[in-house]
Amino acid sequence: FRELKILHVSALTRSLLISLGACIVGAYSAPRIGLSTPFLTSALTLQQPLAAFAQQLLPALIVCVPVLLGIALLNVLFAHHYRTIFQYFSLPLRVRALEAVVEEIIFRWGLMALLAYVIHSEFIADRDAALWLAVVLAALASSLSHISDLVSFSKERIASKVSALVLVNFWAALCYGWLFAHYGLTASILCHVIVALIAGYAERVRYFFASDEPGQQI
Repeated sequence: FRELKILHVSALTRSLLISLGACIVGAYSAPRIGLSTPFLTSALTLQQPLAAFAQQLLPALIVCVPVLLGIALLNVLFAHHYRTIFQYFSLPLRVRALEAVVEEIIFRWGLMALLAYVIHSEFIADRDAALWLAVVLAALASSLSHISDLVSFSKERIASKVSALVLVNFWAALCYGWLFAHYGLTASILCHVIVALIAGYAERVRYFFASDEPGQQI
């Protein structure tokens, strides 16, 4: 138990340090490529923060729909390989929500902003093209980072599991990146958290009605 607590503290400390680094990198890179945090800026300056939050929440809710539809479609396509992609979201909901916030800070505010700034200043004069390339590259990086999450899964059909997990996260990350580019960081964070919570509840409901037929286990 003591070793488990040490591991948790170590993982949390590592995530906090990486997030802090991403915040610093994003604070430098994002304004130079036109990326922003409208809600945070409004909250700090006390200039209608509720209105700014509402402007972030609506697009976040709308984009949740294609993200969840994409997850559901991939679940159907890969269901014959293992029980369900939604089982990936079966961790405690508070853990998934916190992970969503940290991931957006690291991969959108930090990595995506830095990539967009470097690509625009060094390689591509067109800001929009540089920004879209950064969206794709950051989405690829964040999706590949989730492969380690399969460590607790069985090694049977591991290639299919890796493919499904990468595709799920890549599709979602593209949507989060688009939100960040067009509406700001808060919108991408809200969308990511809402998707994680909905998928987590969907997994709980599915598990309640799931059968234990042979061949369905992960």
